[in-house]
Amino acid sequence: MSEFGQTLRRLREAAGLSQPQLARQAYMSQSSICRYENGKQTPDTTTAQHLDDVLDAGGALAATPRTRRRLHRGDRTRRTRPARG
Repeated sequence: MSEFGQTLRRLREAAGLSQPQLARQAYMSQSSICRYENGKQTPDTTTAQHLDDVLDAGGALAATPRTRRRLHRGDRTRRTRPARG
């Protein structure tokens, strides 16, 4: 299980919600919640922030390391091949 998944499950359970209940509140599928919790999928930053807001987590989900890495993937400079001469 990923750090994001562990945090999501801990916050969901602390809120007294089942996966289907959280899915309904977050307007997403229960299978997505399950995949996030089990580390089979990592949400994009928008989804992580949305879940954070739904669970009133104060940034705990958006701040997990794997989510932060996903934030910066688009910031990488694209490398080009050297011209063949």
